[in-house]
Amino acid sequence: MGKNKKGGPKQNVFKVAGAKSLKKTKAKAVNLGLKNIKQKVVDIDKQFVEINKNPTPRKDSKSEVKMPEKKQEKNVTKEEVANAAEKIVKMDL
Repeated sequence: MGKNKKGGPKQNVFKVAGAKSLKKTKAKAVNLGLKNIKQKVVDIDKQFVEINKNPTPRKDSKSEVKMPEKKQEKNVTKEEVANAAEKIVKMDL
């Protein structure tokens, strides 16, 4: 590293005792984190390749198409219609 040419209040902040080692430890932690992430990505890629090479057979369970059930219409006789009409007339609407 070169000599710090800055002087006065703009001096290197990391000149404080222990700050330089703190900076290094932070950098190491970041690097370790990146390595862990990269390793996880590599592991996931390996799993993906294995799955592509040996796909598990999928059970084709075709769901049967069911038609909606139609409600059966009740056969209404003329007598029932007449009785209903008489009841309506009696109600005095």
